[in-house]
Amino acid sequence: MKNFILLNILILFHPIVIFPQNSTHHLQLAWETEMNTGHGYPNSQYFDILLDEDGAIYATGNDFGAYGTTEAVIAKYDADGNVLWQQFFKGAGSQQIGIALRFDRVNQELNVLVQDENSAVNSRAYHIVKFTTTGELVSARRLALEEVEKHLIQQPFFDSAGNIYLLYGNRNSGTTQNGYLVKYANDGAVLWKNDYEDGNETVGSSICAMDPGGNIVVAAMERSYTSYSSTVLLYKFNADGEIIWQTQKEMSPNFANPNLRKITFDGESNITVCWDNTSYNMPSINALSFDSTGEEMWGQDFIIPDTDDLIELRDAYQTADGELYMIGDIRPQGLQIVKYDNKGVLQWERFVMHEKWLNGWKISFIPVDNNQILVSGITNPGFGGSTAVTGAFVYTLKSDGQYEILFPDSYNFNFGLSVFNPILVTRAGDYFA
Repeated sequence: MKNFILLNILILFHPIVIFPQNSTHHLQLAWETEMNTGHGYPNSQYFDILLDEDGAIYATGNDFGAYGTTEAVIAKYDADGNVLWQQFFKGAGSQQIGIALRFDRVNQELNVLVQDENSAVNSRAYHIVKFTTTGELVSARRLALEEVEKHLIQQPFFDSAGNIYLLYGNRNSGTTQNGYLVKYANDGAVLWKNDYEDGNETVGSSICAMDPGGNIVVAAMERSYTSYSSTVLLYKFNADGEIIWQTQKEMSPNFANPNLRKITFDGESNITVCWDNTSYNMPSINALSFDSTGEEMWGQDFIIPDTDDLIELRDAYQTADGELYMIGDIRPQGLQIVKYDNKGVLQWERFVMHEKWLNGWKISFIPVDNNQILVSGITNPGFGGSTAVTGAFVYTLKSDGQYEILFPDSYNFNFGLSVFNPILVTRAGDYFA
């Protein structure tokens, strides 16, 4: 059967919940456990989890300390949810967060990417930290970055070989002049660095992703504050850092505040850039599709009808056949889900209303099979007295737009005054008997 892991973070209490899935795709609670760092501070949270072949579970995130400081926490559980070990990592900054995990099967080591932020000087660094399967520290190395006033960094990620990709811009004198795509070896050494976008305009949000062939696609939003226009810049690099092609697309002047959110691919490496427009005059979730050579295929803007409420794109998922799903968080209403076919024709749209909804975080699509996907996330329905309350939800969403609730909203989780505590649902990836 396939396994799904629901990671739910409370103040001092971190239950990990595993839902085994049967052939009818109904999830039932198998067990839950808790993890307590023993430091006595609220708002600790996990950002990534990994299920090993033997059923062991690795998790990483941050553990809050005094005066808003954090250190990265790394933990391992057995297949029954028992804590086997916990480790912590602290860099030079005031806030460290474990953001990504990979298991190196050749060396039998856990690789952890740790974000190291110094809020006092507004700087950020990253470390590759390695542990044995029993929790001993093997090595820690800081990833080299350009020395600039401020780094505008997208969260780095591992490829299948354990190399690390990092996308960032630099900011000098208030303007971003350059963007950098860097590939690091698994030991943190720089394999190559490629500059992109050296114009005088301000580059806003930038995102990147790896296509099925191992190429890297970078999308950057260039904004002109003189003409109030925006342009999407698109670059494709091979695994050696050589640029394959680049193109650009002028945006409609109606979109005053576009934010790039995600790049998706179909089975032929065609590219879809997904973004939202958070201006009050035209809140929308949007997609631009290009073929694998950079030729524009189609574009669609789903404008929320009859509302001035903001919408933020939370996730997008594309099937191998090119069907595109997007989900947006309409504050304070609920979730807007849309589906397009591979030609950009709207197939259906669904609005999912949640009781007492204010907003939601960490909302994700998780594919189950060719006919359905899971929609999972957390809600912030408001405050209970002086305490913020959040709740989890999981839906099955079929390809025809029908959906069924599996794990309903639950508003009995109290998270203190901070509600930035994600619940993650991830597929294990392998089948287990």
